[in-house]
Amino acid sequence: MKNLEQYQRFALGKEKLIASDNRRCVLYSRVSTTMQEDNTSLESQIQACRKFAENSGFEIVEEFGGKGESAKAGSSRKEYERMLKFVKSKANKIRYIVFYSYDRFSREGGKAIVAKEELKAMGILIKSATLNIDTESPIGSTMEDFQLLMGKLDNDTRRSKCMVGTIATLKKGKWCGTAPIGYRWDKNKGMLLIDEVKGSLV
Repeated sequence: MKNLEQYQRFALGKEKLIASDNRRCVLYSRVSTTMQEDNTSLESQIQACRKFAENSGFEIVEEFGGKGESAKAGSSRKEYERMLKFVKSKANKIRYIVFYSYDRFSREGGKAIVAKEELKAMGILIKSATLNIDTESPIGSTMEDFQLLMGKLDNDTRRSKCMVGTIATLKKGKWCGTAPIGYRWDKNKGMLLIDEVKGSLV
């Protein structure tokens, strides 16, 4: 039989899963930059999640949106943590967490997989609106783990490329990022200059 939840009551050492007829869900969206917010990335994500939930017959209980929160630090995202606290409350009886894509849920790789398994033990499944995987099957669960690991790989690759560019820029005598306190960035000269106001204070 495809659905084995009816046998969960016989399992040892785990909580019983929430009833399989439960279709309650929350939506979670996240962007990491202001530019993404301006380009309506957040709105596009939530619209896709709403459509997926409707097509799946899910009941949307709450929506959570994280603006400007780093994808590489899922455990430190305030909106992410607020969402987890909400779904883990037995009183809310949540069955699904719906998000746009796996990299929007988390880019922490192994930590994300652990979080997924903890949720699954509570009867809560994560669902991507753009890659609908049968997460209740062994193959589907492994595919899901792979997607979460790929999110971390992509994040690490971006960081590596960024570091190479940063080092090359510094070797040219140019500064990367926000100017330190006491200095200001001169766009015309392409260099750091002492801030006439704050410099004396430092």
